[in-house]
Amino acid sequence: MGLTHFNEKGEAWMVDVTGKEKTIREASAKGRIRMNREAFSAVVEGNNKKGDVLATARIAGIMGAKQTSSLIPLCHPIPMTRCTIDFTLVEEEQAVEAVCTARTEDKTGIEMEALTGVNLALLTIYDMCKALDKGMIIEKVRLMKKSGGRSGTIENSWEEENPKFEEDKDTPKDIMTKRDPLIIVRGGGDIATGTIAKLYQSGFRVLILEIDNPSAIRRKVSFCDAVFDKKAVVEDMTCVLVEDEAGMNQAWQQGLIPLMIDGKGEMIKKLKPAAVIDAILAKKNLGTNREMAPVTIGLGPGFSAPEDVCAVIETKRGHRLGRVIYQGSAIANTGIPGVIAGYGKERVIHAPATGRIENKHEIGDLVEEGEIIAMIGDTPVKASLTGVLRGIIKDGYPVKKGLKIADIDPRKEEQKNCFTISDKARCVGGGALEALLHLLD
Repeated sequence: MGLTHFNEKGEAWMVDVTGKEKTIREASAKGRIRMNREAFSAVVEGNNKKGDVLATARIAGIMGAKQTSSLIPLCHPIPMTRCTIDFTLVEEEQAVEAVCTARTEDKTGIEMEALTGVNLALLTIYDMCKALDKGMIIEKVRLMKKSGGRSGTIENSWEEENPKFEEDKDTPKDIMTKRDPLIIVRGGGDIATGTIAKLYQSGFRVLILEIDNPSAIRRKVSFCDAVFDKKAVVEDMTCVLVEDEAGMNQAWQQGLIPLMIDGKGEMIKKLKPAAVIDAILAKKNLGTNREMAPVTIGLGPGFSAPEDVCAVIETKRGHRLGRVIYQGSAIANTGIPGVIAGYGKERVIHAPATGRIENKHEIGDLVEEGEIIAMIGDTPVKASLTGVLRGIIKDGYPVKKGLKIADIDPRKEEQKNCFTISDKARCVGGGALEALLHLLD
């Protein structure tokens, strides 16, 4: 069938439906919007500052469907007899799925009304939540079903790609996958995640290697949480736990970041990456060396360039943070946390006893000095100062006395920063990316 919105001269025109009979026609269109954890929670809990997100989006979708002929130049004005917008909250994807169903008794179809309605509903959700997440993704909008009219009933699958279209073998994604080198990052904590984010957003294929029981504190911005939950979403990036190369390749094809449990780095020798970045931040070198890859980079103290690695990235807060060091080492660990709002070592809480921790507060909670934030057996863990619980080790983790288990930010107004990559992590990540591009070149 040819295009009907052009006449014999190739000029755009509105199709003449004068002689067609009226029939009952119905169409459904579906789409979804993915967002970060903070925005999704606001939708679920109904505490968005702008009001009820879904109720507003529903009205907007219906209003948009009614205005289709005013928005799409060659659409016929159609009197809809029914229009509904339904939402499904998908917790594991941090997504809202929307379905617009429109019905009419007329001479031409109502697919465009359904598609317009679902798009307007999703755009309204974006508008309502953009203060919490400016990286939301609207995707997979498609006609699901239409009935009535000359073409009868047509149904499309939501889960599978449309079989009528085959992806070009030389699409940009495939070209990028073939061209860009593999970068292996050892470690997936919050500072490592800042580096991984820079690499991922710059188009590199990244594989994370992590131990089987990471002790990250800032878990909401650490990809290593995928070890426990199979998946970790940080801002608009998703990391998934994989078991083998097949899972790794599948993750890349889906635009995800794969993570393998491989504390010894055995996959490095097997995969032969272009670069290895040691982001474990153990304050000492746990085995990374220049024989592992053509380019090796170490984050923080414990490495010496060019003896151990090709370059070292400074991780201590201050004027040198993020600086690339090609000769020498990063500043030695002082054991004193960086000062925030006048507080340094007071911000960090260490385990007062050995045992399994039972958290009483979640990351992002406001806590008062002296308040119990967790228990280790019969021993209480108390807040060292008043502020925002920026990080706390995973509930149920077996801790040893003296282990760093929590971090408090004295700035209550910085609560939302618990869920975004820190300035320090981004700065270190920028240094790692700079070194990588220089050394690969």
